Amino acid sequence: MKKIRTFWFNTLDGCFGIVVGEDDVTGKKKAYCGVVPGNDEEADETRIMRTGSVLD
Repeated sequence: MKKIRTFWFNTLDGCFGIVVGEDDVTGKKKAYCGVVPGNDEEADETRIMRTGSVLD
């Protein structure tokens, strides 16, 4: 998936992120969200894309 944009929100437990990307196969936009530590932006984005909840 190609990342298009990321939105970050700070929480008491870490950072909540929404990653919007384009599916490599279908070309459709998809969005995933999740809570991450917030120490490494690139690693956090990757984690959200792999394990985050899908937003429809």
